[in-house]
Amino acid sequence: MTLLIVNIGTSDISVKIGDYFIPLGFNRNEPGLQKPEPETPEYEIWDQKEKSIETFSIEELRLSEAHVSKFRYLTQAILDDYDQWHSRIRISRILGVLKTLCQRPDNAIKDDIKVVLIVSDQEEPFPTDTIHAAQIIQRWVERELFAEIPENSPKIIFDSSLTKSWTIKFDPRDEDRVFEHYYDLFREINSDEIVYVSIKGGTQQMAQALRAQAIASNTQAQIFIQPILDVEKILHGAPSDCQQVAYWRYRKAQTYQLVGKLLNRWDFDGADVLLEQWDSTLQFLLDRDVESVAGDSQSLDAEKKKIVKVRKGLQVAVAYFNLDKRAVESKVKGNRELIEIKKYFREVENLYAQCQVYDELNKISDIIYRLGMFYEASQRLLIKYMDGEDYLTNEKDFLLKIEYTQKNNNDLWNFFLERHRECIDAQGWDRDKNRKFTHENYRWDTTKYPHLKLKDRFLKNSFIKALIDNRQNEANDLSLDPWEKLDFWYDARNELVHSVKGIDRDRLQEVYEKENGEEKGACPPDQLLSTMTQILKEVAKVADSPQKESLLRVADSYGVYGKLRDWAIAQLNG
Repeated sequence: MTLLIVNIGTSDISVKIGDYFIPLGFNRNEPGLQKPEPETPEYEIWDQKEKSIETFSIEELRLSEAHVSKFRYLTQAILDDYDQWHSRIRISRILGVLKTLCQRPDNAIKDDIKVVLIVSDQEEPFPTDTIHAAQIIQRWVERELFAEIPENSPKIIFDSSLTKSWTIKFDPRDEDRVFEHYYDLFREINSDEIVYVSIKGGTQQMAQALRAQAIASNTQAQIFIQPILDVEKILHGAPSDCQQVAYWRYRKAQTYQLVGKLLNRWDFDGADVLLEQWDSTLQFLLDRDVESVAGDSQSLDAEKKKIVKVRKGLQVAVAYFNLDKRAVESKVKGNRELIEIKKYFREVENLYAQCQVYDELNKISDIIYRLGMFYEASQRLLIKYMDGEDYLTNEKDFLLKIEYTQKNNNDLWNFFLERHRECIDAQGWDRDKNRKFTHENYRWDTTKYPHLKLKDRFLKNSFIKALIDNRQNEANDLSLDPWEKLDFWYDARNELVHSVKGIDRDRLQEVYEKENGEEKGACPPDQLLSTMTQILKEVAKVADSPQKESLLRVADSYGVYGKLRDWAIAQLNG
């Protein structure tokens, strides 16, 4: 449903006196006033309007001296005998608002229009209270609006319960309370609703608060309808012409500021949702040909293209977080900037960057979850950069070709057996159960079992050590100490993840102390990230350029996430 929120003021009700409709109340300082030409009948009538209302109060409404020309009591007297006064009443300004909504050439409004009138009814009755004006407007519209609008117009529904709920019961000049009042109103409105706003009536504080809280609200589609204050139209009982204003540039700045805050908290998905909503808002304004954006259609089109581009980058970041390589490739396709950003960020760098992000966000469980993945990904890179893939069927399955390795590099094969025997003894495993490694004369049946699957980190680690031994001086400065410092945490993952105690920094410290982590050579929990950083540096020692540069660079830049965040913010601010 479409919602129309209207501030009601004392100039919204006019009564016919002689040949002209005179507002029952009027603020002399109201901005944008278009007065009649001097020395015209309208000019003279307007100049004498207060005197005319005073005479009307006394002679026709028979108000007491204390209530003469007081809007609250004028409208109360009219409402008490409404049928007598109906034909002499006009609601030019709000009628202009309603006609603007109902007479759209594109029939943009497909559903009913629910109208909420914001009026005042102070606990101690005040002369300018507008409570009775709401009922007069509603009764006039019920009788007369059908003659003013096309037959296929949306239905106008006055929601009396909402008007009552949001009646201002305090001094409407109290700025703080008025702002809170409108804040509470917009908090009740569904963000998906289309909201039209008219701030034309009420106190200055009411106008400011309604505008500010509407713009600040989370309603995606909102347009301000501003009646042009034309005295001649009011005097002749004609509906006011209206301008439609969207404040889209202000809302753009507000939206982009919030997007920036989300990106600084690494919430790429949340930022994407906000931009999707903003894109829908811009399309809503373009579809309705709002005057304030009509001349800016090229700017809006450019803004929409920018949003599409930035959203693609944000979705790439989300795909990276999900470790979804296929989605990454799909999103960057055809975008040179995103292809360049993606170029040197592979799995190990991505996992490390995620841990950087989660460390900043204090999401310790996510670090622990990714620690094992990072450990194994870095092992795979070491094997790759030391040409270990030559001895595997493929990188994915990690099947060591036994006969090929024995024939083409028997030293490597022997180094591998020796290193894994050391591992078996260090772990205290049963040598008989691992006799293929521990029995020196064990015969490998390569006809039946041509491959040995390097299925766990221990076998991979033994193979890495064999590659180092085989390279002799080429990799002598490569240290596997950082991996050994993570072994404790690799093994502790399952206990931590499945523990009902939760995972935070204190919990890690508790496990570290309880399980004698220091004696087992583990890094303290506050050094997990720095240990992972050292792993990247060790891998870089055997990597070729530019892979080496990429591995070293990611430690300081939050990897692809830092790149995409900075790129997105720069695009939005450009």
